[in-house]
Amino acid sequence: MTDELAQLLNKDCFCIAVDKKELRHSLNANLRDSGLPEQLLDSNSHLFADSPVFVQRKHLQEMERLIAAVEHVAQNAAYRDKVLAAAPASARQDHGPGGVFFGYDFHLGEDGPQLIEINTNAGGILLSLHLASAQQACCAQVTMFFGGKRR
Repeated sequence: MTDELAQLLNKDCFCIAVDKKELRHSLNANLRDSGLPEQLLDSNSHLFADSPVFVQRKHLQEMERLIAAVEHVAQNAAYRDKVLAAAPASARQDHGPGGVFFGYDFHLGEDGPQLIEINTNAGGILLSLHLASAQQACCAQVTMFFGGKRR
């Protein structure tokens, strides 16, 4: 997505929304037996944004550069030896690939993307699946481009 399009959509596009009733229904119906509270939205309303954020290409490129730098440092033998010297034995084992849920979490701020954490949890993808099923678009063009249901 071009930087100009992302900025325009972030400023003026309010036609992709979350159907909170549908999201609540999906979470309650599918997560009831997981031990999560049934009223997840009430107690954790910050988990879901009401509208999407469109990411500028330059910000994606900044994120890619930072990820490449982190991975480069992590593969540096001298760095690994120094860091792992003080780590427990379990941390010194090579557990293979990062896994399907290995991810870098960024927040977009005034100064561009900020790396918040590097994690391996699947919780975010689980919640994102429920969120995607509850998204609504205002017109056929948005539905075709971004997905979701049409209002």
